[in-house]
Amino acid sequence: MGTPILGRALLTVGEDTYCFLAPYGVYTDDIATQTGIQAATADDTFEDDVLVAVKDLIRGGVLLTAKVLVYDSVANVSAYKTLHYSSDKVTTFKTGIKGVTWPVGKNAGQNISGAMTSVRVRSRQ
Repeated sequence: MGTPILGRALLTVGEDTYCFLAPYGVYTDDIATQTGIQAATADDTFEDDVLVAVKDLIRGGVLLTAKVLVYDSVANVSAYKTLHYSSDKVTTFKTGIKGVTWPVGKNAGQNISGAMTSVRVRSRQ
């Protein structure tokens, strides 16, 4: 069996915890620390936790989305990756994520050079 595409991840906001499906291998080490999202490990698989849809977490304002710029200085190529983060990490996410190494996929081993967060529209009146 190959590497799984999605894995369980645990989001903790204040006293509440939410389990959702996230890209396998992304929310580990420094990225887990900066985003407030912990990926399942062999020791703790979060099998007992109820899965919540990502769209429901985003609509509820608990989970936020950002685009991060991953830059490969050798090939002189950059790519944008989507990364979710906890609403508790709003103040520290943009500065803390810079310089963190992207762990998986095409740009694995490259540093994150910046983050762009979206502006949430509260009302359209």
